[in-house]
Amino acid sequence: MIDRHLQRIIIRWWREGLTIQEIQELTKFAHHDDITQTIGTYETQRKAPVMSIFTSTPENVDLQAVRHDYANAFASDPDDIDLRAYRFDQWLKRHDMQLMGTAWAEGVTYGINATLSAAKSVRVNPVRENPYLDKE
Repeated sequence: MIDRHLQRIIIRWWREGLTIQEIQELTKFAHHDDITQTIGTYETQRKAPVMSIFTSTPENVDLQAVRHDYANAFASDPDDIDLRAYRFDQWLKRHDMQLMGTAWAEGVTYGINATLSAAKSVRVNPVRENPYLDKE
């Protein structure tokens, strides 16, 4: 089982045109089955039709379509449409900032844990091995 960060990297490499064998050589520790499953899930989700709010036929929905549907839902006044679109943009901005903050915090935590584990695995204590420690 591979974590989400590695899944995102595998998907990015897949979109850039790398083969499964090249991805496996780059990751070194991911199994072929995990890579294949990640790519298969990505391809299935990418090709899956998404339903729009106002249609009953499948169509590809992007951010502008969602913004348009949200702004025009239950709105009759043009000012209300603009206000709802503005509120959607503000919500999306706050949501993105929250995701970025969470990603930053997880990255800092991962970095601290990686540094601590690397420091604990070192056999030589750099403080005690410092030749200039007693000369001050």
